[in-house]
Amino acid sequence: MEAEKGEMKAVLEGSHLLVAVGRQPNSDHLDLQAAGVETDEHGFIKVNDRLETNVAGIYAMGDVKAGPAFTHISYDDFRIIRNNLLEGGHASTKGRLVPYTIFIDPQLGRIGMTETEARNQGLRIRVAKLPMSRVARAIELSETRGFMKVIVDVESTVPFLKMMSH
Repeated sequence: MEAEKGEMKAVLEGSHLLVAVGRQPNSDHLDLQAAGVETDEHGFIKVNDRLETNVAGIYAMGDVKAGPAFTHISYDDFRIIRNNLLEGGHASTKGRLVPYTIFIDPQLGRIGMTETEARNQGLRIRVAKLPMSRVARAIELSETRGFMKVIVDVESTVPFLKMMSH
C-alpha cells in the first residue's frame, strides 16, 4: 500500500490492516424520545455526574453515555448507580481517575495527570522514577525494559514523599 502526505511518500507492507474510527452508541434502538431522554448530537445519552438523565428515575451507564469507552469505566458506572440507588449513597464521576493502557511491548499505562499537566497547573510536585530492571517481578520474567514513574503533589502526600526520598 502506498501512502502520501504532501511531498512525502511511503510504501507500507503488512498482512493485516486495522482501522479504528471510534464507537457509536446503539441508543437509536431505545426509543428515548418516547421517554423524553435527551441525547447529544452523536446519540450518546446525556447524564450528570451521578449518571442521571434529564428524566427522573432514568440512568445511563457504559458506552451508551459519552465519556471513556472502557470496560472498567462501565464497572465503575455500575458502582456509582448501585451505591446511589441501593445504598443511599452520593457517589459520582467527579474526580474519577481513568487508567489508560496501550498494549504494546512493553505496555504503556497511565492514570491521573502527566508531569507536564501537573507543572502547567502550577502544582508543587515530586517525581520518582524506577527502572523495571529494579523490579523483582520484571527481573523474574526477563521483562526489564521500561520504567515506572510517579508524580506526587507535595501538598497532599507529604508522608509518601518522605518514604520516596530515602
